[in-house]
Amino acid sequence: MVQEREKRARAEEAPASPPRSLIERAPLYAPFRMLGCITNGTPFVLQARFGGKDAQTPDVNLITSVGDAWAMWNADRMTLLFVGPMLTYPIASMAVSTSPDSLLVAAGPSVHRYVRGRQVAQYDTEDSDTLLSTLLVFGDYVVSLAADGLSAFVWSLTTGELLQVLSFGGWVASCAVHPATYLNKIVLGGADGSVQIWNVRTGQHIHTFARDQVRSKSQAGVVQLTQSPAVDVLAVAYADGYVVLFDVRLGHMLFSVHVDGGLAAGCVAFRTDGEAHTLAVATRAGRLVLFDLASAEDGGAPRLLHSVQHAHDGPIGSIEFVPGQPLMMSSGADNAVKAWFFESPTLPPRVLKSRSGHALPPHLIRYYGEDGRDMLTASRDRSVRCLSVVRDSRSFELSQGAVASKASKLEVDAASLKAPPVAALSYSTTRSRDWDDVLTTHAGDRFAHTWTVRDKHMNHDPVSLGAKKHRAVGTAVCVSACGNFGLIGTTRGVVEMVNMQSHIRRRTFDTGSTAPITDVVSDAVNAVCLVSTQEPVLHVFDFHTGKKTTSVSMPAPVVGLRLHRESNLVAVLGEDLVLSILDLETLRIARRFTGFRGRLLDATFSADGRWVVVCSTDSVVRTFDIATAQLIDAFRTPSMATSVTFSPLGDFLATAHVDSVGVHLWVNRAQFAPVALRALPQGEAAVERDAVLPTMQGVDLEAAGEAHEAIAEPELQRTYTSPPQLESEDGPLLTLSTMPRARWISLLHLDTIRQRNKPTEAPKKPEKAPFFLDAAPVAAQDDKAMQDEPRAPLSHRTHMPVAVESAFERRLRVAVEARDVAPLFTYLHTLSTPQLDMTIRELETPAQQALFLQALALRLSARRDWEAVQAMLSVFLAVHAESVQQHGAQPDAEDAEGAALGQALRTLLAEQQRVTEHMVDSLDYCMGTLSLLRNVPLL
Repeated sequence: MVQEREKRARAEEAPASPPRSLIERAPLYAPFRMLGCITNGTPFVLQARFGGKDAQTPDVNLITSVGDAWAMWNADRMTLLFVGPMLTYPIASMAVSTSPDSLLVAAGPSVHRYVRGRQVAQYDTEDSDTLLSTLLVFGDYVVSLAADGLSAFVWSLTTGELLQVLSFGGWVASCAVHPATYLNKIVLGGADGSVQIWNVRTGQHIHTFARDQVRSKSQAGVVQLTQSPAVDVLAVAYADGYVVLFDVRLGHMLFSVHVDGGLAAGCVAFRTDGEAHTLAVATRAGRLVLFDLASAEDGGAPRLLHSVQHAHDGPIGSIEFVPGQPLMMSSGADNAVKAWFFESPTLPPRVLKSRSGHALPPHLIRYYGEDGRDMLTASRDRSVRCLSVVRDSRSFELSQGAVASKASKLEVDAASLKAPPVAALSYSTTRSRDWDDVLTTHAGDRFAHTWTVRDKHMNHDPVSLGAKKHRAVGTAVCVSACGNFGLIGTTRGVVEMVNMQSHIRRRTFDTGSTAPITDVVSDAVNAVCLVSTQEPVLHVFDFHTGKKTTSVSMPAPVVGLRLHRESNLVAVLGEDLVLSILDLETLRIARRFTGFRGRLLDATFSADGRWVVVCSTDSVVRTFDIATAQLIDAFRTPSMATSVTFSPLGDFLATAHVDSVGVHLWVNRAQFAPVALRALPQGEAAVERDAVLPTMQGVDLEAAGEAHEAIAEPELQRTYTSPPQLESEDGPLLTLSTMPRARWISLLHLDTIRQRNKPTEAPKKPEKAPFFLDAAPVAAQDDKAMQDEPRAPLSHRTHMPVAVESAFERRLRVAVEARDVAPLFTYLHTLSTPQLDMTIRELETPAQQALFLQALALRLSARRDWEAVQAMLSVFLAVHAESVQQHGAQPDAEDAEGAALGQALRTLLAEQQRVTEHMVDSLDYCMGTLSLLRNVPLL
C-alpha cells in the first residue's frame, strides 16, 4: 500500500507530457555540412587586391557559386577560405566592387551585398516576382537585368535606393557590360543579335546597333559582351560559336572568329599581362580555344594558337585572366576549377592547379579507415575519389593512369578512357601499407580492379574474372578483414577468391546456380563466407575450403548484404521491401523491419552495431534500433538518397543524393547530447519528418541543439544520474568505486614503481662550477652517511612509552563503532596513492590493525568499493603479514589485542567468501541466460 501511494504521488507530481506528435518527431540527426562541391557552372568572379608583402603581385581570390551559396577560394593555393550564408534563391550572377571592397550576388528578386562574408545591404526590385540575372557594378551604380530580359534595375551602391527601371519595350536583353571610359553607360546584347547603348543615370536609350551592323547574316543571339584591352572595342559572343570584335564608337565590326561547340555566358577573356595579345574562347563542349590578335593589327585575321580539347568534362562556365599575370582561371559544369599557366606565347597552356569534385552525383560512398577522416566515393562520371572530412584541400581523385595525356593524343574525352562506373566497392586497411587495399567491380566490365589509397592510384593490372568465353561480369566484391584476399561475385553464380597482392586466384565458391551474385561478405576471422544471389536463398561457405556448408532460405531475392564484423550481424536487403538482420553465427533471422514504400538502396550499421540506417526509393532515411526492434528516426529528404555510410566514430552519418554532386554529412546528436529516443510506428508517413539537406556552409550545432530542445520529452532530456548502488531481490549488487582503475593498480605495485623511478647513479659534482657557487656542499658527507644507514621497518621501531591515538585511528574507531564506514572510505579516496600506502603501513599496533580489518569487513558486507577493498587488503597483508601471524593469526592467541585481531581477520575472510560466491553465481546466471537467448530466434 505504501508503494502504491508513493507511485501515485510521483505520478501527480510529474509534469504533463507533450503531445505524441511532438515526441515522435524528435530528430536524431541534424544537418552539418556538404563535402565535394566546388562550383555549379555559374560564372565566377575574381577579386584581386594589390598590396601586402608584394605590391606588384595581387592577392587573388576566386568566388564560385555552389547553388544557393557562394564559396571563396584562394587562387594561389586553391584552398577554401570562406563559404557565404545561404540564400533563399539560387545564385544567378555575381560581381565585385572595389570601392568599397565588397561582393554583390544576384539571387531571386534581390541583390545582396557582402563585406568580409557579412551581408551589409540588400537591393530589392519593385515586384517580388521579378527574378534577376546578369549583374554589373561600376561607380555608384548596381545594374541587374531581369531574368526575362525585358527590363533592368539600377540601384545606388551606397544608399541602396532604386534609381531607375529601364524598360526595353519588348526587346529582350541577354547580357550587359559597362564599356571602359563610358560614363554612366551600359551596352546590352539582345537575344535577336542586336546591341543597344543605355544611360543608367537618365534612363534613356542612346543608340541601337542592328543585328546586320554588328554581324552580317546572323540569326543567333548575343550571349556575352566583354571589354577588350583596347578602349571602345568589345567582344560580342554569339550562341552559334562566333565572336565578333566590335568598335562601339565607330559602329563597325573589326573581325570575327568562329569555334565549334556553342558559346554561353562568360565564354570570352582577354590576356592583360602585356606579354601577348591573346583571345581565349571557351565552348559548351568543354573546349578551350586561343587566338593571337597580334596578326590582325595589319588588317589580317586572328591566328589560331591552340585548341585544348576537353579542358573540362562538360560545358565551361566562365574563363578569366588574372590581371597582370600569365594565368587564366576557368570553371565548368563538371564541378571543377582550374588555373592555366602560359609559359610562353607559343606554347599551349598547362594546368597549374585545380580543385575538382564529382562531375555527376555519387552513387556509392563508404567511410575509409577507422579514424573517420576520409571517405571513398564513386560516381557515374567513372571516377573514384577520396574525400577528406576534416579538410577539403586533402581530397583527391584516385588516378587511373595517364588518362589526360592519352585523351589529348587521341583527341577524345578523358572520361571515355577511364574504367566504367563502379558497381561495388570494398576495402580493408589492415595491409594498406603493403599492397592494394581497395577492390572494385565496374558496370558491364569483366575485370575487377584494385586500388591503393595511400599512393592514390589504381593498379594497372586488372583482375580477370575467368575465361573470355564465359563473359562473366563482376557484380559484388568483399575484401577480407586480414586484407590478403578479395572475393569477387560474378554473373555466372560463382565467387572468385584472389590474392590482393598478386591477383592470383586462390579458390572458387560455386553456388550451384547460374543466378548472378548480388553480394558477398566474410566474417572477421575468415571462417564463413556468405553469398546472396538473385534467388531467394543465402549460401554459406567455408572460407578455407570453399565448400558450401549450408543455405538459408529467404522469402524474396536479396539485393544486398551489409556486415558488421564486430557483432557478426548481417543486414539483408530484400526485394520484398523488408530489411532482415541475420546472426552469422547461428544463421537465424534475429530481426525483420518493414514499413518501406520503395526499393531498398543501401544500408549501414552504426559504429557500435546498435543501429542500422537504411535509405530507399521513397526518399526516406530510416534508423532502426536492433536491440528493441523499433524504428527510432525517419526523415524525408528533398531528393532521394542513393547511398549511406556511418562514421567509424559514430559522430556523422553521410548520404549521397541523386541530384547533388556533393556528400552530405549529418550529425548524430546522440553522440554529443542526450536525445530522447522514442519508438515510432513503422510504415506511417506521419512520423517521417521533412529535413533540409546540409549545405556547404554548415550548421551551428549549438543553435541546432537549441532549436530542437523543446521537441523531445522534458523528463527524458534530464541528465540521468546513476544511484550509488543498484538493488536486486537478493540485496544490493556488488558495486565498484568511482576511482580510476589505475589508482588501485599503482597501489599494488607502488614498490616496483619506486624502484623503477629511482635514479641509477648519484648526481655528480660539475667539473667546473661557477665561482659564486660552493665547490662542494658541507653536508654532503653527512647526507651520504645517512643514506647508507639502513632504515628499520615501521613495525619494528622502538615505540614511545605513551600511546597517542592518531587521527586515522580515531576515524577507524568512530566508523567501526557506528558501523558506518562510508565517511571513512570517502576520506581514503581523497588520499593520493603514496599517502594511502603510507597510511596502511603506519598501522603498527594489533588494535589499529583489527580496526582496519573490521572496517574492510563492514564495507564488504555493504557490497561497495569492491576493487578498493581488495587492493587495500592485499597491501595490508603484504606489509603486516608478520605482525598478523604473530599476534592474531593463530587461534590460541593469549593477549586480548591478538584475539581481537584474529577475530577480525576470520570475520573478514568469511565475508569475503560469501560475497565472492554471490558474485560468481550471478555471473554464471547471466552467462547461461545469454547463451540460451543466442540460440532462441527472436522474431
